[in-house]
Amino acid sequence: MSSFHFYVFLSRFCLKAGEGIGKANVSTFINILTTRSGPQLSKTFQHYAAISDLTLPKALQLELKGDIEDCLTCPVKCAWNTPAFFAEKLFVPYQGHGTRDHTLIRILVSRSEVDLQKVIEEYRAMFDRTLHEDIVNDTKGHYQKVLLALCGPY
Repeated sequence: MSSFHFYVFLSRFCLKAGEGIGKANVSTFINILTTRSGPQLSKTFQHYAAISDLTLPKALQLELKGDIEDCLTCPVKCAWNTPAFFAEKLFVPYQGHGTRDHTLIRILVSRSEVDLQKVIEEYRAMFDRTLHEDIVNDTKGHYQKVLLALCGPY
């Protein structure tokens, strides 16, 4: 089976396991998400979007609730669009009172040599403000300078 046909097969398998059946077959999704590489998942989800009216993350949100929804949608969102996934995770620390420093530091440091500039671009596109602005508004001193240095030039 060619890789194209494999992704079509896998995306149809995902469709039959979840969307519109009332109760998603969680074990099928767990099996797919834990046995496929990031690039394989990404291609599968692209094919899924071509045969469904919904993206797989949206379909999972509609079909699942609670912890299992969080467990399954995170790897799907990450494989679908990694920079957007981390931009969303960076936005959460700025909601509510105070900054969730652990999350902010973990993401900025772990993505700094991978794709942080793409994450920063996605952040601006998704939330209509810059990560730099949020850091300046919510932090101060040397801590702020280090975070801004990790983000690169403004």
